[in-house]
Amino acid sequence: TQAIGWSHRVFSVPVWAELSLDTHDVLAGDLRIDIDTRYSDYHDGGVVGVLGDDGRIQAYEIDTVFDDHIELKRPASFETLGARIVPLRFARALDGFTFERDGSAYIRAKATLSAYDTRDLAYDDWPSYRGARVMLDRHAMIGSLSDRVSWPLDVFDNGTGLIETEIQTSWARNRMGIGFIKQGHEAIWQVRRWLHARKGRWKAFYIPTWNRDLEVLDTITSAALGINIRSISWGVYLDEADIMIQLRNGTRFFRHISGVTAIPDGEQITIDNSLGQEVAPDDIDFICFLYLVRLDADSVTIEHRPAQSATISISVIEVPA
Repeated sequence: TQAIGWSHRVFSVPVWAELSLDTHDVLAGDLRIDIDTRYSDYHDGGVVGVLGDDGRIQAYEIDTVFDDHIELKRPASFETLGARIVPLRFARALDGFTFERDGSAYIRAKATLSAYDTRDLAYDDWPSYRGARVMLDRHAMIGSLSDRVSWPLDVFDNGTGLIETEIQTSWARNRMGIGFIKQGHEAIWQVRRWLHARKGRWKAFYIPTWNRDLEVLDTITSAALGINIRSISWGVYLDEADIMIQLRNGTRFFRHISGVTAIPDGEQITIDNSLGQEVAPDDIDFICFLYLVRLDADSVTIEHRPAQSATISISVIEVPA
């Protein structure tokens, strides 16, 4: 019966994944809560929850958020010692509630709550290359990740004759799966900000393969535009490409390969800009390809786990550079 009245009510929902680790004493009349807000979604005009050890939450309106404390619009009404602090979000159960019954005395209720007081967290400080950011977080294997290469077609079939096809684009669609495992509020917060900066499928970005895709044969001089590599039959499989050269000291170079020439013991690739320093083969940790991709969907699910950890699986699709 209560669910009838609840179905389209506005709820104040705790963001449990951002519950504070430390406890805080909030006294009646306090206008300030000392808490590190840098990696949690508190904002001016929002709502903060004060969770007592009895499981009850007192909600207070936020006036101003600072890095190390929150100022309230009105004094706290209750004394809560050893409280845990959590952001609250206004949300509605747009699809109502569902209930499951079985032979036990329990009824399980479920609802998907859609928050409507969200804000744009976009921030991306990864290096830029050819007008797009390079995502340098190494990928993690989360279950099985699937890749798919396909060519978008228009199919004409009138049901009586031969089936005709016509390609929609001049490039194949290369879908890839990438995953991340993050530990701690700060690491999860940075991924959220990076995802916001992608604007769904709008903004493309580069991802390295992190493989040892190319092997250098000779020392690369500081002004050289040609790099001798072990043959990978470049002309058969590739035309132009982008690469990341990572040295053992952590230095990275992003370069565009505009062509390849066969040499006696391998191939010579031509890069768009010299490295500006001499690099011996032993100085190189690895050279891998870069793919320009975008998200394959406008929404990404972050699966929060115990002990402040989260897993994120993302499907991306390659786009023309």
